[in-house]
Amino acid sequence: MANYSTGSMIFLMFAICFSSLLHFTNGQSHFNVRGKIYCDTCGVQFITKKSFYLEGAKVRFECWDMKTNATIFSREVETNKNGKYELRVPGVHEEELCRVILISSPDPECSEINQDPFVNKASHIVLSRLNGLAGNTRTANPLGFLKKTPPPECSTLLKKMKVTASGLVP
Repeated sequence: MANYSTGSMIFLMFAICFSSLLHFTNGQSHFNVRGKIYCDTCGVQFITKKSFYLEGAKVRFECWDMKTNATIFSREVETNKNGKYELRVPGVHEEELCRVILISSPDPECSEINQDPFVNKASHIVLSRLNGLAGNTRTANPLGFLKKTPPPECSTLLKKMKVTASGLVP
């Protein structure tokens, strides 16, 4: 067995740690953001049995500086046949606010964006490594376009769920 000096062993351990650190930072210099867009058939702002995912819906992902309000990153993406979108966001955005917002729906019967000021029209995403989340993939909450005219079976479905379009049934 080879006889290594203490200096050689320290150098070897330093080299292994440093190469691991380089691999970690190079592999983590971006985030993958993904999510789903659906048709909110019953107008309740969550997915029900009557909801369906929208292919070809457009969303915008944007990050802006909290102090200056300047847009740092913005990109529009389109959903696939399963209503899913994914985009690669370069860099780290720890000092920024980021969100996904609805842009347009391919379905003219399900293309309304809720204008209620108390309804969240965006899904906020944290692109930081200082929040305890491992990996570089972040999943946004699903967002839904409203159906212009909810089908009559929505009332039966919502009664079974003990929900109305305006909240929980007492």
